[in-house]
Amino acid sequence: MRIVSLVALALACTPDEEKDSGGTLEADSGDPACEGTPPDITSFSVSEGEIYTDENGNDYPTLVMVVEFEDVDGDAHLLSANLWWDDTVDGSIDGAAEPDAVLGKSAMTSGGEVVDECEGEGGTLNISIPVSAADFMYSTQYDFGVTLIDANGYESEMAVATATTPEEL
Repeated sequence: MRIVSLVALALACTPDEEKDSGGTLEADSGDPACEGTPPDITSFSVSEGEIYTDENGNDYPTLVMVVEFEDVDGDAHLLSANLWWDDTVDGSIDGAAEPDAVLGKSAMTSGGEVVDECEGEGGTLNISIPVSAADFMYSTQYDFGVTLIDANGYESEMAVATATTPEEL
């Protein structure tokens, strides 16, 4: 398993009525007043993104994962995500296997402000992953899987999408 840092990812998690970017890492205390249901992923897509330049000036193509979700009890004010990928394209991912990447818990924002506890009822999570030969084959079709975990540790069902990785630069 690889822990993916937010330096390597562009993370935006916003309520549906506000399409804004942001994200601040916070510790999770959980809130029993708004716990009870896991997030529900309503849409998941993967596509080619813009070029990412690392701190050493190296350019990489990227994949952008867009996850739309709802959480009726509102405890998605803090979210983390598990990501899997598999080059055996069959429309499924082995969720029992360790994730290929883990996004740490991040606070949802709306209009640049952190969403209050129990107010995280849904939104869009945009994840940008640099593509390098260390993790992916270029110009290759993969199945991608994602689960979301809310502030109280409830995990969504896995959503799966199929996409082709970008060409090598």
